[in-house]
Amino acid sequence: MDCAMVWGWRAIVGEISLGPQVIFTALGDTVNMAHGLQELARDLGETAAVAEAVFLTAGVTPSGYRAREAALRGRPAPVAVRLRGDGGTA
Repeated sequence: MDCAMVWGWRAIVGEISLGPQVIFTALGDTVNMAHGLQELARDLGETAAVAEAVFLTAGVTPSGYRAREAALRGRPAPVAVRLRGDGGTA
């Protein structure tokens, strides 16, 4: 199942090279949070996991998304998230 995550803050992105090999990468807390949301969506069988903070910052009502607190790896406290999908029941 494909899943999506949304977390909308800053990250460091660029190319890192070692000899002839060039790799595009992204670093920072934003990347870690996005990865945690992606894992959450995948593990729960959801289509999307969106941080509640994204909706609040955008001033958008999260209709069609279920609210939940989730423990994400590397976070000291649970994170408010919104989930969308069938929860693996399909």
